[in-house]
Amino acid sequence: MKKLYTLDNKNITVYSEFDIKFSDFLSFLKEADLKLHNLFYTNENFNLEVNKFKNIYSTFLKYWLKDNFNFNQNLSTETLQNLIDKVSTTDVQFSELFAYFKLYKKIVNTENRLYITYFT
Repeated sequence: MKKLYTLDNKNITVYSEFDIKFSDFLSFLKEADLKLHNLFYTNENFNLEVNKFKNIYSTFLKYWLKDNFNFNQNLSTETLQNLIDKVSTTDVQFSELFAYFKLYKKIVNTENRLYITYFT
């Protein structure tokens, strides 16, 4: 867990690292499928919804890449790796791109019934 503080050390809020790195996606998931979003957070029967999660994540990633990198290619591990190789690590969106790519690889390589977890 990561603790975030206001400048005056009031309103202390605790976020998991996943919430911080994937806030755009989690907002998208909440809008796309509130039930799945809630299952993701509670881990209740999430295994039954992994394929749906994969589809929503792929849709989100296509839009995010287009908006942030003008990326219009087919979504695959190879095309994403090529994009990462071209983007400078000093680019503002690079750390998000790398985190999204790592999660994409984990999702693509996950069997249908396995719960997806993200390890930093």
